[in-house]
Amino acid sequence: MKNKTKNLIFFDVIGTFGGAQRSTSVLLNEIASRADGIDVKALLVDGTDERFMSALECCVDRVNVPFSEYLFVVRKGSIKSGLSVFLLTIRVFLYFLFFKGKASVLCNSSKALFILSIVKLLLWWKLDINFYSRGWGRQKDFPAYSVFLLNFICNKIFCVSTQTFENMKFFVKKESRFYITYTSVDLEGLPEKETCLYEGHGVLDILYAGAIIPTKGVDKILKAIGVLDVDLKSRVAFRIAGDFSKNIQYYQACQSLIEDLCVNAEWLGWRNDVPELIANSDAVCLISDTEGMPRIIQESMSIGALAIATPVGGISDLVKNGETGYLLSDNTAEELAGIIEGILVNGIDQRIIDKAKAHVKEKFSLDGQVENFINALMA
Repeated sequence: MKNKTKNLIFFDVIGTFGGAQRSTSVLLNEIASRADGIDVKALLVDGTDERFMSALECCVDRVNVPFSEYLFVVRKGSIKSGLSVFLLTIRVFLYFLFFKGKASVLCNSSKALFILSIVKLLLWWKLDINFYSRGWGRQKDFPAYSVFLLNFICNKIFCVSTQTFENMKFFVKKESRFYITYTSVDLEGLPEKETCLYEGHGVLDILYAGAIIPTKGVDKILKAIGVLDVDLKSRVAFRIAGDFSKNIQYYQACQSLIEDLCVNAEWLGWRNDVPELIANSDAVCLISDTEGMPRIIQESMSIGALAIATPVGGISDLVKNGETGYLLSDNTAEELAGIIEGILVNGIDQRIIDKAKAHVKEKFSLDGQVENFINALMA
């Protein structure tokens, strides 16, 4: 094995373990196992989601600071929240002060970018900062200080989709710093489709899996099913996988819709077997207001479930309307109801499923994604 030539350290404040965090752990693990010239570590604060910690196969250095629980919540104006960031900045400074060699640091949140930027100003010769933009990349999604830091402190910016790059290049100069690496999903280890192709009769099984928050549009899916004719509505089963305990108010609003509209819906809670859920579903529905490169859409296309989504973030790189899935142009319950009704009447077109599988396999293989990232990192 060749000697290690580059130190890659992932640093961020991670309080959950959704699709983005799963993909990040896969990326770090794959770089650690494939790239002989890169030594991979993660620098994480105590309180980081243990599922993320457990998913990492690289070396993890942990730091502890008082009031660390305030790092994982948004509390504007909170003295303890500000103090926790200040104390973590000191700990990160000390970590890199005594770190042997120079580090290439990767982060994907504004909070981590802020902390690292302060450290870099003090230890400019010890680290380069790279930002992993996993969202849609709109300027309004970034605090003003992040826009400044991305322009003047950040070394490289990795984008999970073409749309992320297109959005960010309007407010971050020097396009040469951008690299479109997509995201990291192991499509080879996914389960086989368990159900037969839906042909327009029987129960249509629709799955949503993700965060239970308003921007994900679970309420719109419920409304879309609710406005269908009684006979058609009785043929739809909607399963919702996700931790609803973090937003009880929204969960209760959705539960009220289920009861008022008489929708056949089931709350599954947090699940670690989402690919298996997809394999037992006819369609996966993700009508978010904003996305990066959603893992569940890649997985559903690869497994063979029909993808129904909004053209936000990297979804447009994945789903071509009527060819590899369905896209909602207006993102309304009425528009979604029309798509669901068409499926209930006409069934799912096998050609769409076949094209989706071929597209995601050709463009979004894990090998290609990891190779793109390593090449960009070493450039």
